[in-house]
Amino acid sequence: MSIENSTHQRILALDIGTRKTGLAFFDPRTQCTVPLPTLSHSSSEECVQAVCSVIRDRDAELLVIGMPYLPDGSEGRQVRHTRDVVRNLQKYSALPLEWWDERYTSWKEHVGDSHAAAACTILSCWLEQQTQ
Repeated sequence: MSIENSTHQRILALDIGTRKTGLAFFDPRTQCTVPLPTLSHSSSEECVQAVCSVIRDRDAELLVIGMPYLPDGSEGRQVRHTRDVVRNLQKYSALPLEWWDERYTSWKEHVGDSHAAAACTILSCWLEQQTQ
């Protein structure tokens, strides 16, 4: 996907966890990435339903999903969980999605919501990579 196309879309980034999921949103009108309130959930299904609600509310056109691979690139428990959640999400949403290897995505400690900060970093790095 070219940056020209991606900067004209409303993009929702997800940093999926087992109990909390960080969200960030890119709005093409402002060309800014902003953190959204972190979702707290007790199950994958609850997470999926909450994400679907945000997709509808924000009229998102593309999802960017952070993939927490292990340092050697292999898939651990958290990657398997992320894939399962996304598989369930795809039952309710036909949005295109992009995966982002978040192993080398680092973010500084933020005062406030670290999950949303992680999602912002994932989305900002993904957008930056589109320009290269």
